[in-house]
Amino acid sequence: MRNLNILRKALFLVLALTISIFQSTNIAAADTLIQDNGGPGTSSIGTWKVSAGVSPYGGNSLYASANGASYTFNLDLATPGDYQVFARWTTYSNRRTSVPYDITHKTGTSTVNVNQKQNGGKWQKLGGTWTFNNQATIRIRSLGNGTTSADAIKLVYVGNNTALPAFPVDLRGSTPEEASITLSASKPANPGDAIITLATYDADFSDEGELIVNGNPPVKLFGSAGVSGNDQNSASISFTTPASYWQNGNNSLLFRHTRTQGYIIDAATVSFEAATNAAPTINGSPATSGTVGNNYVFQPAASDADGDPLTFSITNRPAWANFDTASGRLSGTPSGAGTFANIGISVSDGQASAALRAFSITVNDPTPAPQTGSAFPVDLRGAAPEQASITINTQKPAGVTTGVIRLTTYDADFPDEGELVINGNAPVALFGPSGVAGNDNKSADISFSTPASYWRNGNNTLVFRHTRTQGYTIHAATVAFTGGAAPQTGSVSLSWTPPVARADSSALAMSEIAGYTVRYGKSAGNYPTSLNVNGGSSTSTTIRNLALGTYYMVVATRDSDGRVSAPSTMVTKVLK
Repeated sequence: MRNLNILRKALFLVLALTISIFQSTNIAAADTLIQDNGGPGTSSIGTWKVSAGVSPYGGNSLYASANGASYTFNLDLATPGDYQVFARWTTYSNRRTSVPYDITHKTGTSTVNVNQKQNGGKWQKLGGTWTFNNQATIRIRSLGNGTTSADAIKLVYVGNNTALPAFPVDLRGSTPEEASITLSASKPANPGDAIITLATYDADFSDEGELIVNGNPPVKLFGSAGVSGNDQNSASISFTTPASYWQNGNNSLLFRHTRTQGYIIDAATVSFEAATNAAPTINGSPATSGTVGNNYVFQPAASDADGDPLTFSITNRPAWANFDTASGRLSGTPSGAGTFANIGISVSDGQASAALRAFSITVNDPTPAPQTGSAFPVDLRGAAPEQASITINTQKPAGVTTGVIRLTTYDADFPDEGELVINGNAPVALFGPSGVAGNDNKSADISFSTPASYWRNGNNTLVFRHTRTQGYTIHAATVAFTGGAAPQTGSVSLSWTPPVARADSSALAMSEIAGYTVRYGKSAGNYPTSLNVNGGSSTSTTIRNLALGTYYMVVATRDSDGRVSAPSTMVTKVLK
């Protein structure tokens, strides 16, 4: 170790410093002032409500969620001088992680940011030591995007001009030992990381101690820069800390010596990197086909790591479609067939953007047009795949449940030679267990059942497809209907998984969920009917006595404060 009588000469660019090394003192009760929310000297702007947060000071704590709300504590001081300022808040799942406390002191106003998701229900020190005249003003600001708590403020008198000599901070005694200084910094708005540079002597180990900035988690001293070459030598060591650790104005730095023979800090500076913006992300797989008369919906998913508000845009929007710039939802009902090409959807946070790969939507007619002059026989013995359409007329009675189709076939000698599509419904395999080797180059009558809902009273379009083998021929087709009256109503059972996080990624406890709201209707995006399901642990419900048809349904979560989430992904239920 060096002899302190040796003159050490070093020139450092240093920010304005105020150095204080504090010793333990007994503070009399008369030197402590506490002001609770709602007491004399408090005032507010905006809406502040009683919070359900636990362990408040006094009877309760308050919270605000709107941007621009503020709560002010004005404390009259009988003794001007140096004080430590403490704040108390209650934690809650949606508390902000950076809440500004504006402290108006003798020389101006400084801001200390605190994480209100942590350390609730107990006093937390704001910065170092503050000098006041006859009044101290502490204002808490709500910035939105989460809630802000206002509970109580405490001031503890520590004397007048109690600062001891400044640098060097010499921690070369017996471990453990520590010393505090106050460093004044000019912190810009929305900075990147903070870079602290220390002028050190004898910093020759990677883990000689710790630095704590404004009570935040400790930073190891000196990491990879603590090398044996620094033994009894001076060295400039820089490292980064989160900008959130620092405040504009005075900052409390606590240096600790935890092992080895110690070190000396001759000076300290802090600078801030330029803010960096994380670009938003967007993903999703839009459907590339649609049908005339059927609703088309595509909802991309987008997020931004910085929590910036997002705006969506589109290029080459189909004329039949609507586009929501707030959500990116593309929806509409095409009125004519065609291909709508090179559609682009992008999202922006105001500084950077991201886009989906351009896509096209091919809109088809609801059913294939009948083959010109189509009539029996339907000869599909060419190269697969091939298909042919015909139109047959049926008399469909009311209330039937099954349509039995009878085909007069030739060479139907495989169970999976093709498919039959009736009026655009789900395909039916040709020829199933009736397609046997014994039908090779022979005629056979083959019958099978289909849902009566596949058929219309009047003209019906039948598309025969040949998908493999050497094909087949259809010489005739008839359909007969069976079954009693079809039920006129039905029921739908829904189930869901309770969410565990809010839209801002903060945790959502089951106890905070008041229930769910199921909304439904007969067209996508239009849900005129709703059903409330109470209780966060409820994960299913059944809706009964619904008229037959197709239903589109979404579920939203309701929390105990009456807020309602965005709807879930839409599901479709068909009752027939």
